[in-house]
Amino acid sequence: MKNFHKKGWLGIVLGVSIAHYAVADPGAITQKSLTNHACSWYEQQDAALNQTYQRLLSIYAHEKRQQQQLRRAQRAWLRFRDAELTWTIPTGSAAAMCRCMKAGSMTAARQSQLAALLESEEGDVCSPTTVNQAATNDLPAEDFRQH
Repeated sequence: MKNFHKKGWLGIVLGVSIAHYAVADPGAITQKSLTNHACSWYEQQDAALNQTYQRLLSIYAHEKRQQQQLRRAQRAWLRFRDAELTWTIPTGSAAAMCRCMKAGSMTAARQSQLAALLESEEGDVCSPTTVNQAATNDLPAEDFRQH
């Protein structure tokens, strides 16, 4: 049942993507054009993620520990993304397109996760941005040790 859901969702996403592309350019539906379309979309998602990531790094410019933890988390996410793509992408003529579609989807989700940190509000004690502000404003650094 799990495999059906995964493959079913991939089929739906692929179908919607193909339908969208067919409307945009009905004369250019080839595997290469579909792959180019999917990879272009992935590149847009990757650029948005990189922009959000750089904004977070700049917020922590004077807090090296937070920057290091963010970098470590992002590197771990990149390793996860690559491993996920390796085992979930089928082989065959559509593999490159499927890889770009899945990478784009995963990248968009990661960008949303990081963007949410930029929008955390005062009082959100679970956000590293607001926790970090509390640490620098109210309590000595040793009170913020991880357990």
